Amino acid sequence: MQQQSGRMPGPDILRCVAAILVIAIHASAWPFSQYNGGWKASLIIDSFSRCAVPLFFMLTGYFLLCGKQETLSQFISKRFLRIFLPFVMLVFIYGCFKDYTITELIRRAFVQGDLDFHLWYIYTIIGIYIFIPIVKVLFLCKEYKLINYYLFIWFLTFILYASFQSLFNINTNPFSVFNLYYFQGWLGYVILGGLLRVVLESKIQLDQPFEGFNLQILYKLVSHRIARFVPFFIYILSSSIIALGTYILSIKQGRPIEIFFSSNNFLVFIQSVSLFVSLISLNYYPRIFGWVAQYTYWIYLIHILCLSFVVKHIDLSHFSFINIPLAILFTFIISLFFSIPLLSIEKFFLKIIKR
Repeated sequence: MQQQSGRMPGPDILRCVAAILVIAIHASAWPFSQYNGGWKASLIIDSFSRCAVPLFFMLTGYFLLCGKQETLSQFISKRFLRIFLPFVMLVFIYGCFKDYTITELIRRAFVQGDLDFHLWYIYTIIGIYIFIPIVKVLFLCKEYKLINYYLFIWFLTFILYASFQSLFNINTNPFSVFNLYYFQGWLGYVILGGLLRVVLESKIQLDQPFEGFNLQILYKLVSHRIARFVPFFIYILSSSIIALGTYILSIKQGRPIEIFFSSNNFLVFIQSVSLFVSLISLNYYPRIFGWVAQYTYWIYLIHILCLSFVVKHIDLSHFSFINIPLAILFTFIISLFFSIPLLSIEKFFLKIIKR
């Protein structure tokens, strides 16, 4: 185990973990919805995997919000094209596998946004990338008071109240009266990822709280004085509570209940932050993590196509504690296998575009 030159072990490990967990969510989705013999296995796997997408969003903020200042042209050529070009390539790949006309393919991909269900993340991250240069100014100017202000309202509306709203079936939302939708959505996880990097790299003093609103519990959680296993234990604990709560509610209502699976659920928030903190500061890892990490974006893009092939040969409703992990493993390996040439093709096109 060693650190590779030019790579960051913690983020690389998180990329790999998040990619595997995304596949785990989708591999266990069908057995969970069927509420049959494979339901308990899918429940456990799904419950421990719910932090996958928040991890990806926090990694986006971790890398893009704390770097050096870039012009808009530099940002577009260096950052934006690296997520948009693979998506365009994926559209052509779907054109080969799906019975769509060219017009329908373009409409589904770029107008309706329903080319495939997992691609919501791509549309969301593209929108966030467009907004990143504006948010980055707050980090460059070290406006931590404003960052805390945003995160406080985001946590209150998008995480805390939404959790109570779904758990107790509350139909009213007082925050909507004041149009606080501006403080809701996935951007909060992105900003949180950038702030966690600031905290973990000790760019601010942990013993001197930020002015205004602050997340004292969060800052204490990520303090270097707390051993890494503590946040990992919190991840295990929160995941177990998600599984137990889902099990109790589902048994009570006689059908699968996904209240605790939402990414803006309080427990998923705790799960995501704790796993992020426990892994992001790792300094050493097997070299294979650094190699695999560069393909995780492509793995995400094509894993549904690969999973649809795998589930034709593995029955997820029987021997689920074995078959679901096998499906996850095979899907990950196949996705990685095809991601290698696809990334090479992407780099080839990028060189042509940047000439």
